[in-house]
Amino acid sequence: MHVANDKHPEVIDPDDKRYKDDDYFKQNKNPSHKNRYQSFNYNRQVGCHLGPFGCLGGCVSLILLFSLISYLVSLLF
Repeated sequence: MHVANDKHPEVIDPDDKRYKDDDYFKQNKNPSHKNRYQSFNYNRQVGCHLGPFGCLGGCVSLILLFSLISYLVSLLF
C-alpha cells in the first residue's frame, strides 16, 4: 500500500480534463425529465407489522386471518 508523504491536496489546472467548473455543478442540480420518477429517499421496511399493533400483534393478526381463510375454504369443499 502506497502512502503519500505530502499531506497537501492536489491542485487541478483548469486545462486538465478532470477540472469541473461551476457550470458543471449547476447543471447536475436540475432534475432531468427522464429520471422524474426516480426516488432517492425510497425506504422499504419488511416485517409483519399490521397497523399500530407492532410485530407481535401483526403476526398474530396474520395467523388469525389465514386461519379464517383456511376455515372458509374448507367449508367450500
